[in-house]
Amino acid sequence: MSLKVAYLIAAHANPRHFGRLVRTLTSSDAGCFVHVDAKAPIDPFRREVDERVVFCSERHRVYWGEFSQVQATLVMLTEALRDARRFDYFVLLSGADYPLGPPEQINAFLMANQGCEFINTVPMPSAKASKGLERLTRYKVRSGQLLTWPEKALRRLIRRTRILARERDIDHGLEGLAPYAGSSWWALTRESCEHLVAFIRERPRFVRFFENAWYPDEAFFQTIVANSPKRSAIRHNLTFTDWGAGGAHPAKISEAHMELFRRPRILVRDGVYGDGEVFFARKFDDASGPLLDPLDEAIAWKREILAPPP
Repeated sequence: MSLKVAYLIAAHANPRHFGRLVRTLTSSDAGCFVHVDAKAPIDPFRREVDERVVFCSERHRVYWGEFSQVQATLVMLTEALRDARRFDYFVLLSGADYPLGPPEQINAFLMANQGCEFINTVPMPSAKASKGLERLTRYKVRSGQLLTWPEKALRRLIRRTRILARERDIDHGLEGLAPYAGSSWWALTRESCEHLVAFIRERPRFVRFFENAWYPDEAFFQTIVANSPKRSAIRHNLTFTDWGAGGAHPAKISEAHMELFRRPRILVRDGVYGDGEVFFARKFDDASGPLLDPLDEAIAWKREILAPPP
């Protein structure tokens, strides 16, 4: 017996790497659902994969650190939940990710930990995780939200005069829920995903509040799951990200990471979100082929270890 896994892949660039990612994840128990940023042409991504991949027809112009990232995720999640294959787990990835093991290993891990929710979360504010409450209390004007030239002039005035500097009411906006934040990438059970969709449908004020939050993809899903009946099932997420270089973006994967990735089990010890095994890494791009060749060899070796004896 095995679980069925839906991979939700948010892509915007590097179609060759995207194709390699999808081909490596392909198995009889997996499905891929893709949102391509509406600012990018979709055909280069379609040409890299076969007809089994579901490209979402609803597309958003996605901007880093804005609610459009949440919208793109919800488009993929809704599509995957409707699928007749009835997936058990839903894994959110970006087109810059890559697996560190074969689908069989990922599936076996999820089977052994069935019911766990792999999503990094901490209560806000958290100085250790750099998740301050100002992410919610400060008003964020979304890109594309103001379209006409008078509105653009108003936006500049707001920035200069800090008209919207007054803190937003978190308790009112979150409808009394405690705020949580964490990492963007997660692997959630069908139960949690169905709860997410129902919650969003029934709580429009909550959704509107996050539309003008900063980095909402790191708090929207985390707040809902951490306030749900599955709170006690939350575990460290499954994606390796190297923040050692500092700054707002993670370090690109290099040869220095390969020794870690070749191990049979990859355990991340994280003082902020706890410890846990990881099965994906980011970031890669179209130029990462020389790194991925030996990684694919390690993935094939892990597949041999998992294979039943003849």
